[in-house]
Amino acid sequence: MGIARLQCARVVLWLVMASSVGAVDSRAQSAAKVVHYNAGDRPAEQWRVVNAPLLTIGGENGDGPTAFANVAGVARLSDGSVVVADAGAQELRVFDATGRFVRRMGRRGRGPGEFDGLRDLAHVGDTIAASDRSGRLQLFAPDGALLRSVARPTYRTPSVAFQLGWFSDWSLLAAGFPPPTDTTASRQLAPMLLVRIDPTGREQVLDTVPSFEVARTGGGPPMPVQFAATYRAVTVGNRYCGGHQRAFVITCFDRDGRALVRTERAVPSAPLPDEAREYFRTTTLRANASLPASAQAQLREMIRLTQFADHGSAFGVLRGATTGELWVAPFDYRASMINQLLVPTSDVPQRWSVLGGDGRWLAEVTLPARFALLDAGRDWVAGVQRDADDVESVVVLRLQRP
Repeated sequence: MGIARLQCARVVLWLVMASSVGAVDSRAQSAAKVVHYNAGDRPAEQWRVVNAPLLTIGGENGDGPTAFANVAGVARLSDGSVVVADAGAQELRVFDATGRFVRRMGRRGRGPGEFDGLRDLAHVGDTIAASDRSGRLQLFAPDGALLRSVARPTYRTPSVAFQLGWFSDWSLLAAGFPPPTDTTASRQLAPMLLVRIDPTGREQVLDTVPSFEVARTGGGPPMPVQFAATYRAVTVGNRYCGGHQRAFVITCFDRDGRALVRTERAVPSAPLPDEAREYFRTTTLRANASLPASAQAQLREMIRLTQFADHGSAFGVLRGATTGELWVAPFDYRASMINQLLVPTSDVPQRWSVLGGDGRWLAEVTLPARFALLDAGRDWVAGVQRDADDVESVVVLRLQRP
């Protein structure tokens, strides 16, 4: 997808999300177990990554299959091989445990095993799955054979359209934003539906949660409040975990939406730094530099009308690990900015928190600057690394636990 088309699609999404807060389901408040940490509490352990990578693929010397363009996902399989979803080439690339290129899976197109806007990569064991912007899911065996091609679900719940992840039985966690009920409020939260869709297409509404904050300025259309807290959710095996970033309160549910455990941490709220506003302006203009002059003028006006959060969020992105653990990033405006990269990175090292399946705060681990975590196991983490020129490499780092 071209940058201009990508930004236009997001603008449409922003308009759809403008609605008032409806009755919010309180299932998260009925968690079977609550684990609470005060401001001075520390995790049980400190983990660390070893500076020398276990594996590096690509980078400034990358060529052919080792030259990447907008990595959408990385998965490490049980034999140490690595699968990379390259959105620029619209294909999956498999490398063995030494980094040697093995095969391609999928290609650009709209048929079985093909991608039209590759967006995401997942794996259950060594079964690999990838989806594109149409919402189709392609499942591959480790040897590259196409297992099945699953069409985008026919959503029956009004407004559901966005895919958040897959459970281990390949049922889908999806989200949707109800139509606006109040288009006059100057600033409000939009509710979001969470829905599970099983492999037969049956839908089950799991929850209704508060999501994006939107604002109307100068009589224009409602737009998202930049860097404002929102609801984050991720699938981890046969459960999903989520929470609104306004506080470090993350609840894990079974796939039927029953609360299992809630982790609470007292995380101080820090003011959003002034440079975040300039970062938004420059990044948005750079991502849309190819637009015609008339569209550039509209974009500059949109930037002028944009409102910003007063404070940063309590946490950032969520990632599920093959161990069943939940990795929680700190909030960093540079890694939360909507831009042309499917997986943004931070310019500074990030200290992640790791939560166990029982909700305990197991550890903290600092990951390198300009590294985006995309998969994790017991003794490794994998993701995409970008240099100062945004050249991408895929990196596997050794993870040391006490």
